[in-house]
Parts: sequence; structure tokens; C-alpha cells
Amino acid sequence: MTISNITTSLIRLFIMLVCMFTTDLFLSNPYFGAFLFLGAEIVIVGLFSSRPPVGSFQSVPSYHLFSQVVLFSTAAMELSVMIMISRILTAQPGETWWHRYAVMGVWMIVVGTAALIFRRFVQGKWRKFALAEFMIGALLWVVAEVLMLRSAGTLLELVWSIVWICAIVLVSAALDWIGRDFEAIGFIDSHDLGAADLRESNRFQQRRTQLVSAGIMLMVMALWLWLKPVLNQGEQPRILFLLMVNLPLLLMLIAIGYAIRFPLDHRNREKLMNYLGSKDMRPQVKQSLQRMLGHHAPFGTRLICCLALPWFRHRVVGREHLKPEHYPSVFVCNHGFLYGPIVASLYLPTYFRPWIHDRMLNEDKATLELAASFPWVRRLIGRKAAMRIYRFFAHLVVKLLLSFRPIPVVRGTSHDAITTFDHSLKALEEGDNLLLFPEKPKRLANQPGADLRNFYTGFAHLGKLYYDATQRPLLFYPIYSDHHTRRFIIGEPVPYDTTLPPRDSKRAIAEQLQARMEAMIATTTKEKNL
Repeated sequence: MTISNITTSLIRLFIMLVCMFTTDLFLSNPYFGAFLFLGAEIVIVGLFSSRPPVGSFQSVPSYHLFSQVVLFSTAAMELSVMIMISRILTAQPGETWWHRYAVMGVWMIVVGTAALIFRRFVQGKWRKFALAEFMIGALLWVVAEVLMLRSAGTLLELVWSIVWICAIVLVSAALDWIGRDFEAIGFIDSHDLGAADLRESNRFQQRRTQLVSAGIMLMVMALWLWLKPVLNQGEQPRILFLLMVNLPLLLMLIAIGYAIRFPLDHRNREKLMNYLGSKDMRPQVKQSLQRMLGHHAPFGTRLICCLALPWFRHRVVGREHLKPEHYPSVFVCNHGFLYGPIVASLYLPTYFRPWIHDRMLNEDKATLELAASFPWVRRLIGRKAAMRIYRFFAHLVVKLLLSFRPIPVVRGTSHDAITTFDHSLKALEEGDNLLLFPEKPKRLANQPGADLRNFYTGFAHLGKLYYDATQRPLLFYPIYSDHHTRRFIIGEPVPYDTTLPPRDSKRAIAEQLQARMEAMIATTTKEKNL
């Protein structure tokens, strides 16, 4: 039920209502009409269905995942519409048939008007949709569905119906937008798929979705037709109520589960569009995008990020300083133990690969690191029990960090540093931004009370390496996570100065970044004290 197919869905709904009205008028059973319509639809669509097109988008892993999202979310929304209509027709069993259909007509007019108004608002105000909008709409739909079916009063039920239909519009708009992105994905896919292949795959997917949705609704109607004769008039069986509430919810939750693993979120989509809009279409970037779209996003990472958002609410400041046309770039953030990395991972509004200490990417080393950082656990429950807890969390932390495709930072010999810079340069050449946390440890910074410790300067050598490889200056952005004002601040970038000797340019970059971040701290401190 995407926006582009809403007209088709409305026509199907109107024909089904005509069938229900006819059988209700002559046989006193509207469900028989719905049963006949759904059965006929399955037969007709089944006759005209074909096998998936060979060599089309069906072979693209990300499209297959997207088709599952469309399938289950559409089935959930269409089934909930069918159940709501059935509920209205059985809500007042003592009334005449014309009264029931009048109530249903008023409900459809109010809900339909709300859908049209919200659809115009969505298309006029929100120009970009992606995975986040789908998730918001789907979760809002789940809440509205439950409260709509459990509402005691007519007015409250109507209010939740309006919220419910607005959520459907939001979900449909997001699916529409993501669907259009696959024309761009086809361009960078190894099969070089085009618009014609996308239309053919979409037609197959639409028929498949229609068959599954009609089949599920047919089973529900068959159950109702079997139960209705043995029930007293107006009695609603417990099993039907459970189906009315839980089956559409289950289908939508399955769709959300698939959506969490969909790789084309806001960040990855920006990388895709930057590549298509740039004049420099390097093969390394295309190969990186192919790898990204060929794998599912880690379910656990997305879920943990969603759960962490309410606990780390921040307002992003300074988006206007971002210059996507000059990506890739390097983002330099304060550390603040775990606070800076967590907030940057959640709120940096672009794609990135982080520098992470290699000790946190190895389970054994991460266990020792956690033991050193949280010694009170060992004192509280004993060494053996504490080590089991440390290892358990180390396993989770390592798995989570590896999902960000980090660049290991090994501190030690010059050979280790060269390896880190080689991996970093390769990531930059593949179009990825880098996220760094160059603050020195307290024992080396000699600034125990400072909000921002002194920086290591070695990271700025990336500017020279990237310029030598591409003849383009690299931009370094200062970003500051402030836990007092709950702001994630992005400063103006510092470019690599090609006119200075490499050693002087490296020192200048580190000093300017530190100065700009200290200015951010001074500003936030002043605002906090006002």
C-alpha cells in the first residue's frame, strides 16, 4: 500500500465493499461478499502472476530485504483496514443495515479526508524519506492500532483512527521513497540494472504482495464465516478479537524486524547519492557501495542504537557547516570516556568509519580493559564472577564495535602507526568519512580538571597522505558532545594547508581544531551559567 498504489488499493476496497453490501442485503451476511471478492482476487491475480524476472532486482540482496518489508507491512495495513470495517459492521448488531453502512461511510470519509490532508503535508514538507521515517510510521501505527481497537468511546476511537491512517500514509511515503532509490542502486550494482528492470521487479512484487495480503484476509474471513453461525447475535469470540489485534501487529513487527536489517539508512543513502552526484566516480567507492548494499545491516547494532537514543537525547547544532560535496572528510570529536563516542555514533549526521583502539576489538584484550575501567565489580562480587561478567560484556562490545567497520588503532611501533594510516587512506579513497577521538589520556595530558584534554597530532598526517593520493585537500571538522546542554555541536572545518610544510600543516590542524573545540566549550559554559 505505497502512495503510488493507493488508488489501486482504494478501488479494490470499494469493490469489496460493494460485494459486502450486496451479500448483506440479500443474504444478511457481509462477510460472504468479502470472502467471494478475496477468493476471486486470488484466482485472477494468480492467473496473471509470473515467476520473478531473471537477472532483475530480485537478485539484489538489499532489494529482496526491501520486498519483505513491503510484503509484511502492506499485509498488516490492508488486514487492519479489513478488520476495522468488519468491526464497524458488527459493532451495533441491533441496528438496520443502512445504519451500519452509514456509520461506516462517515468513518471512511473522516479517515480518508485525514489521509489526503496528511499526504499533501508529507509530500509538500518532507522531501526525503528513508528507513527512519518508516520505523517512526510503523511504530506509530502499532500504537494507534492497539488503542483504536481497545477504545471504549466512539470519539476516542475516531481520534486514534486518524492517527492510524496518518501512520499508514507515513509508512507508505517512506516505502515509496526507498523504492525509488533502487533505480540509483541498480546503477551501481554489478548487473547495471535500470529503470525498466525496476518497474518489472516492482510489478512482480506488487502481485506477490497482493496475493499474500488477500490470502491472509481470506483465512480470517473463512474463520469468521465458520464461527458466526454458532454464535449469538452480537457476540464476538475471543479468538477473533485476538486475531483482530495481534495478527496485523505481528505482521508489522516482522516488517520492522526486516527493516532494521535494511542497509540503506540515512547515512548510507547519503553516501550513495554523493557518489552519483559527484564527477569523481572512483571504482573504489563503487565497490564499497556494492559491498554495503550486498550485506544486511547488523540487527543488534540498529536495535541497541534505537534503545540508546532516549537516554542520550541531543540537539545537533552546526549542520550548516557540513560540506558533503567535499567528502570524504575527518571528524574530530572529544572523548569524555564513553560519552563522546556514543553520542557521535548516534548523532553524527553522515556516514563514517571510526578509529577504535585495537584493544577494544579483541575479546581478550577488551575483557582486561573493562576490568581495569570497572574495578568495583571485582571488589563487589569477587574475581571469578567479575571476570565472567567482564567477558560477557566484552563479547557484546566487540561485536557492536566491529559492526561499524572500524579502523584499528595500534599504539606502539612506527610500523603499527603506518598500518593504521594505510587502512585509513584506503577508507578515504573508498569515500568513507573518518571519526577520530584524539584526546590524550589524563596521565599524559597533564590537565586533570580540563573539559578538553590536549590532542595527539599524528592523526593530522592523514591530510598529507590524502592530498598525495588524490591532489585534493582534506577537511577536518571539530565536533563537541556537551553533556550539560545536551548538544552535539559541529564546527567549521579546518582544511589541510598544502602551502605549509607537512610538519607545520599537521601541527596547525591540531591546534586549530583544539582552539575551535575550546571555543565551543566556552560558549556552552557561558550559556549554561546564564
